[in-house]
Amino acid sequence: LRNLSARNRATMNQVVWDAYLANWTAASFLTELKHYDGPVELLYGEDDPFVTPAYLSSTIAALPRHNLRCIAKAGHYPMVEQPAS
Repeated sequence: LRNLSARNRATMNQVVWDAYLANWTAASFLTELKHYDGPVELLYGEDDPFVTPAYLSSTIAALPRHNLRCIAKAGHYPMVEQPAS
């Protein structure tokens, strides 16, 4: 976590960092999602304490053609923790 935070701080100025955090904490796309009827693959890491099926429940409800899949033995960054072989 320290490395990730340090890298982000080193590569982003404060304006970019503030916009990034605002996007993750204040943005809501649920009203737009209801207009999309295509297939969607939703992935989450089995050991992710943040993005869980419960956390995704509003998104799942807005996307009737979703497929929810768990990535075993992965946390919040499955591409790092369980990269493709």
